[in-house]
Amino acid sequence: MKLHGIVWKRSDFRESSRVVTLITREQGRIRALSKGAHRPNSAVLGKLDLFNRVEVTLSGRGMPILGRTVLIREPRRLREPRRFLVAQHLAELFDRTVLDGRADPEQFDLLDGGLTLVELAPLEQLATIVTGVEVRLLASLGVLSSLDHCAQCGRKIESSAHIEDGGGVFCGHHASPQSSRVRLETLRWLDRLVHTPGRQWTKLEPPSDQNSALGVLSRWMTAALEVRLAAREPALRACRGRAASV
Repeated sequence: MKLHGIVWKRSDFRESSRVVTLITREQGRIRALSKGAHRPNSAVLGKLDLFNRVEVTLSGRGMPILGRTVLIREPRRLREPRRFLVAQHLAELFDRTVLDGRADPEQFDLLDGGLTLVELAPLEQLATIVTGVEVRLLASLGVLSSLDHCAQCGRKIESSAHIEDGGGVFCGHHASPQSSRVRLETLRWLDRLVHTPGRQWTKLEPPSDQNSALGVLSRWMTAALEVRLAAREPALRACRGRAASV
């Protein structure tokens, strides 16, 4: 069986082998045993580094055995501290949403494209990439309602907009006491990212207050995933150019 995947986690197994977790396009998250990975003459030396894009074959029952491994892409620029912190956040985020043994090509392509952008884009665009990946992931999970129409009455929101933790956007007439007011500029920015191909995100002009969009996404993701992501705040500090303080 041939799979295309991204190296996600690694752990030692006995003296010479390694257990590798991959996010794959064909089977979601899988764990496989790479026999002899630590030996000096191992055929996988340098191929199973974190975030590498690989093509692998698997065999056996129970925990599969990693067979032929081809390195497709080695994202060396992700070793830069700020980029690495952002990539770690994406790793934690998708580790919560990608399921064992279940293919989700849309999520895989979003992750793969997001990591490529984090590696290659200008550092000042990292916040845009994080925002785009997060809002697109929420959309793929089906928890993101319309960003410009009231979830209650369906009318286009032209003035006062409010959000709730469940992902809904409401007009002033239908906002609940638990909702929070949000600027229309913020919602339009998020909507633009949802409908713009990822490769064009870095060409978009960010809003005057990008932190507002990231704050909205923080509420929605915490509600959708039922957990606060530990790697997110260090990633956002890296986006602001303060990786050294993490």
